[in-house]
Amino acid sequence: MFCNSCGNKVADEAKFCNVCGAKLIQPVQPQQPVQQQQPVQQPSQPQQPVQPQSVQPQQAGPQQAGPQQGYGQQPGQQMTYQQPQPQQSSQNMYTQPQQGYSQPLYGQPQNQQSYQQPPQKKGLPVWAIVLIVVGACILVLGAVLAAIFVPMYTRYKAKRDQVIEQMSEAQTTEAEWDIFMTEADTEEDTEEATEAVTEDTEEASDDTGATSDAPVNDAYAAYKKILEEQEDYIKAYNWQMGYGSSLSYPVALKDLNKDGTDELIFMGSNEGVSAGLNIYTYSDGEAMLMLDFEALDVEVAGGTNFYVATLEGEDSLFIHHYVTDEGVDAVYEKYELKGGKYEQTDIYSSSSYPNEDHTEVTYTYYKGSEEISKKKFKKFVNANKDSIDSVIMYSEGDDIEEVISKYDKSSMAYNEALSLLGGEATGSSSSEETSELPIDLDTQFMFASGAGAWGTVLAVDKKGYFAGSYHDSDMGDTGDGYPNGTVYLSSFYGQFKNATKIDDYTYKMELDYYETSDTIGTEEISDDVRYVYSEPYGISGGDVFYIYLPGKPVSELPEGFINWSYGTVGDISNDDTLKVYGIYNEKMEEGFYSYEY
Repeated sequence: MFCNSCGNKVADEAKFCNVCGAKLIQPVQPQQPVQQQQPVQQPSQPQQPVQPQSVQPQQAGPQQAGPQQGYGQQPGQQMTYQQPQPQQSSQNMYTQPQQGYSQPLYGQPQNQQSYQQPPQKKGLPVWAIVLIVVGACILVLGAVLAAIFVPMYTRYKAKRDQVIEQMSEAQTTEAEWDIFMTEADTEEDTEEATEAVTEDTEEASDDTGATSDAPVNDAYAAYKKILEEQEDYIKAYNWQMGYGSSLSYPVALKDLNKDGTDELIFMGSNEGVSAGLNIYTYSDGEAMLMLDFEALDVEVAGGTNFYVATLEGEDSLFIHHYVTDEGVDAVYEKYELKGGKYEQTDIYSSSSYPNEDHTEVTYTYYKGSEEISKKKFKKFVNANKDSIDSVIMYSEGDDIEEVISKYDKSSMAYNEALSLLGGEATGSSSSEETSELPIDLDTQFMFASGAGAWGTVLAVDKKGYFAGSYHDSDMGDTGDGYPNGTVYLSSFYGQFKNATKIDDYTYKMELDYYETSDTIGTEEISDDVRYVYSEPYGISGGDVFYIYLPGKPVSELPEGFINWSYGTVGDISNDDTLKVYGIYNEKMEEGFYSYEY
């Protein structure tokens, strides 16, 4: 049998439990099966728990009933009430009684199996719910921001990287700036070409016979003689790049007729008021004149601006020149090579002048002397502009630079051309006062503070031509049509001039000009972002710039330059020497530092 108190199994003859020490109650053996009858419910006292009573069978003799109270407990106490013990074997004495009570049980024996409702699951605490909600909000916000900013950043980065991609192309060709740059000739190229020409010239004059390069060598010798004879004429043309500029590039060498030998192109002035274009070729052992274009650049009114270009797939020249006075007279001419000389085949012109009260401008278009429609005029001009292959000569001018900046330019200074042809420079012209810069397109510069989404990148070649881009993002500057913010952009190009070597680590140069690809102050909205075209930060406002080379003592650098090191290469104020290249805008106190591109 089992202990009524702790449920421990004990011997049938035991009086006390050997585990808890409780007195054991001996079970009564049934004399006969008890028929199941509807139990008689005993009345209970109000406000008191119902005391279970034993059931008396109606058709059987008196039976010994189990105890009325569970293990000596008094009614009303908080202990559990013992279920009445039907006459059964000791093995089943702790099971639920069979149907016999309509009142609910208020207690179970200690080891009796209870039949209760499963406990309800507790909900998440408030802090966990709050954490989940906040996390979900962060994820949603991140997705929204990504959807907004990724397209926007892609757009302005594409604009910003346009110039950088062109610089990268220039690095692979080592000489060409496809969009904004001019050809970057190096000292090594000039020296090698000079040595080659000198050596070949000596071989050509050798009694053993001419080399296969004899025609080229002979041509260069003939061109050298012409340049030496025309030195004063060429150097008298000193307004090519503007009246206040010391730069002049009046000579070019270019194979125009595709015969494998360069032609000699140069400009000069006899009277100091107009300059003409001259082109020579080498044929039948002598230099022959192909074109004598008088008065291409004339010092009248507001001056003349021009360019001379070759056309792709043609032995033709396309020449544009215009004079600005009260109005503008523009001319576009086409010359074709016929019988070894250039002949004019087309001339289109336009004039635009205000009326007497200056309330409107009248435009007139001509083919030769015949007045034509604007549509016909534009068709001729645009068709030839689109076919330009290279620019062999040009002057200063904003609209001129806008066109020629897209193409290779061949012109050079007088002494540079003479040296290339194997001669020696005779004196120094004003343009030779500028020395080549000690940097090339492999060196990229950046101007930034390190704080905020802005920066300017810049590349400069040996001749001082430069190109770059500026960008600044302000996502908080929103409005109707541009909820994703505002981006300020500038793609620019230009040139430094009058470079002078100050010491082994310092060059000084002046800003000649710069242009932007888009009109400053204009704006557009795209992809819910406003793009504002701006001045190139770091270049605008400056006039004198310095280039610093690695090795420059930091103690000799201006504080205005050092202060900008934080945003690019880190603080250099405690360094002994400069470890990278630098460009300093003296007037604006803004500094660029080189970096690996």
